[in-house]
Amino acid sequence: MTIQERKSISLLGHLVLKAFVRQSLRWFRRSLFKRLCEFVQNETTSSWNHNKSRFFSNYFDPSVILALSRCKTGKIGELERFENADMESGDSGDSPDVHVPAISAQRLTETILEAAASTDRFRSLNDQVFVTLSVVIGVRDILHFPALCSKHGGVAFLIPYAFAIGTVGAPLVYLESVFGQYTSLPPLQLFDRLGRAFSGIGLATTMMAVMQVMLLGSSIAVSPMFGAKCLGSLHSAVGIWLRCSFGTRLNSHCYDISIECGRNELQSNSRCYRVFNGDGSINDEYTWEEIVQIITNSSEALRQLPTQIYANEILHPAPYSNDLVMSGATFVNALVAGIAMLGMRTYVKIAKFLVVFPVAIIVFLTGLILRMIGFQRALLSLAGALAPHFGSLLTLRAWTDAIIHVMTSLCVASGMMIVISSMKKFNNNAIRDTVFIISSDILCSILACLLIPPVIGYTASQMYTTSSSESFMYKMSYLVGEWNQLPYTLLPSLFARSGAGLGMLAVLYIAIFVMSLGPQVIALEMIVLTVYRAFPDLLHMDERISRKFICCAYLAATFGYAYVAISTKDSDLFWETYYVVIPLPFLALLEIIAMIHLYRMPRFIVNMKTMLGKPPSSLWSFFGYPVGWYWTATLYVITPLICSIAGVLIFFDGRTAGISTNWASFLSAAGAALITPTIIVAVLVYRIIEV
Repeated sequence: MTIQERKSISLLGHLVLKAFVRQSLRWFRRSLFKRLCEFVQNETTSSWNHNKSRFFSNYFDPSVILALSRCKTGKIGELERFENADMESGDSGDSPDVHVPAISAQRLTETILEAAASTDRFRSLNDQVFVTLSVVIGVRDILHFPALCSKHGGVAFLIPYAFAIGTVGAPLVYLESVFGQYTSLPPLQLFDRLGRAFSGIGLATTMMAVMQVMLLGSSIAVSPMFGAKCLGSLHSAVGIWLRCSFGTRLNSHCYDISIECGRNELQSNSRCYRVFNGDGSINDEYTWEEIVQIITNSSEALRQLPTQIYANEILHPAPYSNDLVMSGATFVNALVAGIAMLGMRTYVKIAKFLVVFPVAIIVFLTGLILRMIGFQRALLSLAGALAPHFGSLLTLRAWTDAIIHVMTSLCVASGMMIVISSMKKFNNNAIRDTVFIISSDILCSILACLLIPPVIGYTASQMYTTSSSESFMYKMSYLVGEWNQLPYTLLPSLFARSGAGLGMLAVLYIAIFVMSLGPQVIALEMIVLTVYRAFPDLLHMDERISRKFICCAYLAATFGYAYVAISTKDSDLFWETYYVVIPLPFLALLEIIAMIHLYRMPRFIVNMKTMLGKPPSSLWSFFGYPVGWYWTATLYVITPLICSIAGVLIFFDGRTAGISTNWASFLSAAGAALITPTIIVAVLVYRIIEV
């Protein structure tokens, strides 16, 4: 037998074996599909007779029954959630003269799996509102926005903030809301349905959400400890963290604003020294070395609050700070994982408390500030902290900070808004939700400006009494420092001087801790949904067991992050800058390109009109219901352009100047910033090779 004959026989055997395997798999799929339909139909009938509501809440949603009716009759229902369904043409059993499309076996199997892994729907508008507010009203609105106003020109910062809301915030909120509502899918599966090559965008948004909530958890990890410290100091009106008693080295520039010295006196180490006499001559009671030391220590340019020294110098050195942050972060993440294990229906009930309690505390503390420092003095402090300085708007940092703040506070380009929208009804008014979300974010930011800036202005006016108006703004920016340190530095200097003030401060720390839970729970729910759809075999397990397994894996990941992130002093700044701030505008740009330019804007408009129908009233027509000229112009041109420009300007606004100082840190920063585009490109290459 020749070699050619052997090859022919081998090829023939290979073809026969391939045909046999293909036919066997086809027969097995048909048999399995038939048994699956019979099983689902039997389960549906038996459960319907015993407990209707419990069956639909625990197993499937009405889309499964719709799919079964399609399988049985060949007719198309009215609730097809995505237009790219795999349909086959066939004859109807009821009317042989009419040709209607029949759903394929693969599509029915996907529908059943998607229904089993789908999120719970909001039962009422009330649940939808509180879950949305628990994510939108967060720590960034309460602390970050007032800090930005104090650093970037006071009231003048409202100009770049309004620009960012109108060109980036509102369009992205509307875009993610309507796509999440239209598809009822988490980000990874949503972009996979838009195009197989776009799966990397969904994976990158999921990673972005995880990074944001991890940073949020680490930034408020010390809140429980400070709350316990306030409660432990109730027996003494003033705790050690409010006195300049940290040692000679740390007390050199400590300034206690509660001590009022005379006209010719200078403060040093919480004591007043009469260095000069009434005629301006030097007091002979002190030596020349003592006078030089007192004058140097009391310099306004070097002053620090006792709380700043306590937070930055006493708590920071390892290993105590590492243990403190690790224990606090572990407690926060364990509570988040525990809430996520209970499911979204339980979280809907908890969300009411997560929204009402912090807002009530903030309103009460605002009134308490007016009572403690006086209404007139509070207004003067507020005016001093928010005095307009339009020259600050000439810097790039003011505009890039406004855009990044809007994107992070509204939770866009991170998938969390898509997850919330996927739980809404199909014909929900997306324009109404967008207006509500934007209005709530603005009102919360304005409310925070009535709490934080008066404290900043009052403290700065007590510390920098002789500064000019030009230098006062720079000193106040230095006093504010990092936004996530405001509750632990400036607020105790005002409140923690009485038993009632310490009690309210402890409640405020609890409110800050509670306010951070919403985004973390939603991000973990997004991970759960993604894992369920990526690994359908988990659906065969008990949901309580599989959900606990996923939440425990998330808890282990956050523990590892907290262990790595606290290794250096600038780790939080490094992680936030290179893992979140730099990739965020480009990720938003890719979202718009995939949803609008590749999905096509005319197709998007037709789908929105089909989903939302006619405007409920003329009011929503004014806002461009369902897609007006404003949404078309921003989503098609303006928002992609602003995201592109902001992503480039971030490299030149000075935020990276103090981090990448050598080659090692530069390579580390470059690797961190390139993780997101690497994921997107890697998935794209994989899809190309797969095809």
